[in-house]
Amino acid sequence: MPASMADGSGNDHSAVFSPAGAFARVFDHESPMTPRAEDPLRLWPGLVNSVPEAFRPLLTERAFCESDGTLRATVCFWRETSDIGRRSVAVDLRDEDNGDVDHKPLTRAAVALLNPDRRSDDVHGGVARIGYGCG
Repeated sequence: MPASMADGSGNDHSAVFSPAGAFARVFDHESPMTPRAEDPLRLWPGLVNSVPEAFRPLLTERAFCESDGTLRATVCFWRETSDIGRRSVAVDLRDEDNGDVDHKPLTRAAVALLNPDRRSDDVHGGVARIGYGCG
């Protein structure tokens, strides 16, 4: 059973629920990972490398693809019925200018801007657990 949504601005997502589990793909037309950033169209390197065999036919499903057959996706995630949680592929998000990922520390001002109802002290514990810097 598929479900989908388009926002009218060029972004969309789809999810498919089947006996094998669930698979979802998301397309953000302004993302640096958009296949439309290349001519000819090209998926972000590694984006679908570890999609399980049970969901691989969805990567060429016409409803999820550009007219040339390229999957319209900037994010993919899935959960097979035997999984204990959702899975996705780790992709390389290197900054094209310096070849490195540009992670700036999470500051109190950034937390306040993102969510004025959250205290930065509440956020910093979880952020530290995943290895992201706090400033």
